[in-house]
Amino acid sequence: MLKLLAPRACRISSTAPSYNRFYVLYKNLIMAVLCKPKIIGTVACDSGSIALVDPSHLEVSDTDTVQLPHWNLFTSIDTEIGDGEFVVYAQRDNRGCLRRVIIEIE
Repeated sequence: MLKLLAPRACRISSTAPSYNRFYVLYKNLIMAVLCKPKIIGTVACDSGSIALVDPSHLEVSDTDTVQLPHWNLFTSIDTEIGDGEFVVYAQRDNRGCLRRVIIEIE
């Protein structure tokens, strides 16, 4: 079972979420260290919802309407605060592998 534990000396940045560095533990062995999230861009919405979708499964018709996949290949998230522009972070481990994509709603 994997557990995420925050280290005791964790520096908190005002521009990033408060979980700057985590240890990924498996049976009390450190498997990876998650580094501070970095801003990779923003996402804007005017409907109050953000959709995550695999673009290879989108179908665009001749009339420029978009068909979402019929399978579970997308999800939609209600922002609960309406429209806006939200910061997107990428969090990598100490080996440089992408571990998380974070959308900061507030």
